[in-house]
Amino acid sequence: MPIIKYATAMLLAFGSTALINAQSPAPSIRLLHSFLNSPTDGLGPNAPVVIGPSGNLYGTTIGGGSSSCQNLNLPPGCGIVYKLVPPGSGTGPYTETILHSFEGGTDGANSQGAVIFEPTGALFGTTLFGGSSPMGFGTIFALAPAGNSTFDYSTLIRFTDAGGTPYVPENQFTYWQGNLYTTTQNGGAFGDFGTVIELVRPAKTGGAWGYTILHSLDGTDGNQIQGALVVDPSTGYFYGCAQNGGASNQGTVFQMIPPASPGNPWTFNKLYDFTGASDGGYIYAGPALGANGVIYGIAQKFGAFGKGTVWSLTPPAVVGGTWNFAVIHQFGSTKGDGATPVSNLVLDAKGIIYGTTLSGGAKNLGTVFALTPPSTEGAAWTEKLLWNFSGSDGSHPYSAVTLVKTGVLIGTTAEGGTANAGTVFELTY
Repeated sequence: MPIIKYATAMLLAFGSTALINAQSPAPSIRLLHSFLNSPTDGLGPNAPVVIGPSGNLYGTTIGGGSSSCQNLNLPPGCGIVYKLVPPGSGTGPYTETILHSFEGGTDGANSQGAVIFEPTGALFGTTLFGGSSPMGFGTIFALAPAGNSTFDYSTLIRFTDAGGTPYVPENQFTYWQGNLYTTTQNGGAFGDFGTVIELVRPAKTGGAWGYTILHSLDGTDGNQIQGALVVDPSTGYFYGCAQNGGASNQGTVFQMIPPASPGNPWTFNKLYDFTGASDGGYIYAGPALGANGVIYGIAQKFGAFGKGTVWSLTPPAVVGGTWNFAVIHQFGSTKGDGATPVSNLVLDAKGIIYGTTLSGGAKNLGTVFALTPPSTEGAAWTEKLLWNFSGSDGSHPYSAVTLVKTGVLIGTTAEGGTANAGTVFELTY
């Protein structure tokens, strides 16, 4: 089954996590759901789950569902939006409900970004295809609460490839001060390099949802944003990564500063150009925000061992100065280490970083890892492999994990499980 990467975003961590050390209990995994690739279930969850107000889990799959789609050799089916309700006893299986089965065409098809809750209780998300034509160029959709735990589905935006317009949205939204922001892989003022957009509510557009292009990439500043944006709540500045483009066509990290007066242009600053050497290249995931404005991320390829990196960018001491780039982990540096990271990172209150790798590990089916910061400045970070996937428990995780509470992570795998159609898992460590 072809796998398409998730597009994901930074997920909030709940609670704090104790430092991981050799005395920690042996990690264990529990499957919360194993997808079946059927008309009544999904196939290939490439996005992380979101935890709702009542503890239910919400997510999307790129394939499966009741309608047939065959877009660009993706897995069969148009995909679904699902809800998983925990058992009353706390130990049994989760109960799945399909909130929407995509139909293709004007309805949308093939979602690989996470959904996001906004304060109204509505869920917002994107699809790669469908919308303006049978194949389509992607959509933005909403699921509004309708009582009795049900949701009403509506397609808000249907993208086209008309000159200068964005299309193919891949990522979840970032919610900030009442507004929703996301990115598109293609389109924009300079061709198919991608855009950053703000969703505009009906009150501002005469009854229809719309969008405003905040920035069009031109290749030199990045090309094809595959990961979600993150916002620094202390400044209101946004940060993102482009998969490739930049000085060496290996990807970039950028900053976007909102205008002092609404309606004026945003300020775009490129913070780093990847070289494809020891720093890595091909930046599939968005950045994560740590303490003191430090941002962290992954490079899918290259690095010292050719298996990707985890990196950090530290803000300059003075305004306008140069950000300090550092590689904090080289994948492949130890036997059985993970390889090919494509997911967002998540940080806990202690600064420990959690993430997944698409491959590597004991059976080359992917891993979940943790990186603990050094106790003294300048020392090395410490990696611990929390899980090696074996197939029956899932394989090839494309998405970020969600930090639920101390010692508990929830995530998804794109393959593996009962029908090799992917899983939702809970990892206790």
